[in-house]
Amino acid sequence: MLVGKPELRAHAADTRAAVKTEGEKFRNNSLYCRFELLTDGTLAVYMNHTMSGGNLALVLGAELPGFRDQGQTKPRCGTSSSMLTSDG
Repeated sequence: MLVGKPELRAHAADTRAAVKTEGEKFRNNSLYCRFELLTDGTLAVYMNHTMSGGNLALVLGAELPGFRDQGQTKPRCGTSSSMLTSDG
């Protein structure tokens, strides 16, 4: 029972490690019509989109300076390496 042992809860709260709240966060910013990836509270990548009915179109993606090459090094979800090149 949680209520029965307040001294144990107080001791646990005093001795626990700091909780890290920063890191990577993903959000849909509806004001700017874009998906955003924030790293430690700083905007790192965004992808503008439009929605019409049930259709979603990704319009423009941008990786902000200082965040290039910090993500995944291998393709995810079955994407081929040829899809990741910009050679055309």
